[in-house]
Amino acid sequence: MHASEYWNDKDLVLLNVKEDGHKLFFALERLKKDKEVVLTAVQTNGRALQYASKKLRNNKKVVLTAVQEDGWALEFASKKLTKDKDVVLAAVQKTGWALQWASEQLRNDKQVVLAAVQKDSYACRWASEALKNDNDILSWELLPQGQKCWRKVREHYHIEQILEYWQQQTMKATFDTNGKAIMQGSGAKRARKEFKRLKKGACRNAKKIMKRKRLR
Repeated sequence: MHASEYWNDKDLVLLNVKEDGHKLFFALERLKKDKEVVLTAVQTNGRALQYASKKLRNNKKVVLTAVQEDGWALEFASKKLTKDKDVVLAAVQKTGWALQWASEQLRNDKQVVLAAVQKDSYACRWASEALKNDNDILSWELLPQGQKCWRKVREHYHIEQILEYWQQQTMKATFDTNGKAIMQGSGAKRARKEFKRLKKGACRNAKKIMKRKRLR
C-alpha cells in the first residue's frame, strides 16, 4: 500500500494515533478535519492538537480534551478558546506554565492565575501586573508544600540568575559514546562548579525549611 493511501485510511490512522497522538502529523488533511480521529489523537498526546484542522482547534470539546491530557496544548488552541475560562482553567490545572497562552483577560482573572500558581509558583510571571502583587496570589498558605519550599529556595539562591550566568558562559559541547554532553572550556567549568555549590546549598536550605515546618 502506498503511503498516501495508508495515511488516508481512517481505520489505520485511528490505530496509529491511539498508540501515539503525534502520528496525526502524517494523516492526510481530510482526516485532520475528522473529529473522531483528532479526539483519539489528543487523548493520547494533547500536543497533537497542533496538527488538527483550524476548525477543530476551535472546537471546545477537542481542545478541552487536549489540555486535560497536556496543558501545553493550549498553545495550539484557537484565539477564541484561549479566552474560554473552562479551557484555560483545565490547562493551568494540568500545567501551570500554560498561563502564558491564556488571553490577556484571563491572565488578569484571579481564579485562573491562582490555579496556575498553585500548580507551579513560577507561573506568576505570566499573570497581569495587578495580580503579580495580589496578596492571595503571593500567599504561601495557598501553595502546596513542595511549591512553598521550592519558591523559598529559588528566591534565596536566585536560581534564575544562576541559570542566566550559566547560559552566558563561553562554552563548547562534545558528546561521549552514550550521547551525554561533556562541557568544555574554562567558562563552563567555573559555571558548573558555581552551580553545583549553590545547588548543594539550596538542598540543605530546603531540608531546613521542611524541618521547621514539621516542628510548627
